[in-house]
Amino acid sequence: PRGTRGAAATRPGRRRCKHDRTPQVPGRAARLNAAQEQDLRRAFRARVLDRRRELDALRKARDEKCAGWIERAKRGEADLRWSRETSATLRRQGEGLAERHRAIRERARAAAKERKRLVDELVLEKRTKKSLTRQLAEDDYRPEPGP
Repeated sequence: PRGTRGAAATRPGRRRCKHDRTPQVPGRAARLNAAQEQDLRRAFRARVLDRRRELDALRKARDEKCAGWIERAKRGEADLRWSRETSATLRRQGEGLAERHRAIRERARAAAKERKRLVDELVLEKRTKKSLTRQLAEDDYRPEPGP
């Protein structure tokens, strides 16, 4: 063969390409390949960056969602704590009021017994007065005028 340029020249039965004859073509092809490779890398970096931004946006959304749940949980815990404290306070007040109520009822029961005793005593005194008044009327007792 005439020239020994490239792999095509060393293989028998293979036709030579017109680019094999031009010495500038391999350099140009290399530059084109390099430029394409650079474009592919740039496009790949851009895609990776886009995906990273999407992932960051998803993570941020997830974190915001989680932060919302965490905030709700904290509010729920605070509300539960307040409810327990209020419940304990009301329970203590209720126990105090129940004790006071028992004391008042006991005093009312004692007052009712005393009232009943006084009413019975009054009834007895009225009966006694009535019987004494009747006895005086029967005896026709008139007291003598005093000095």
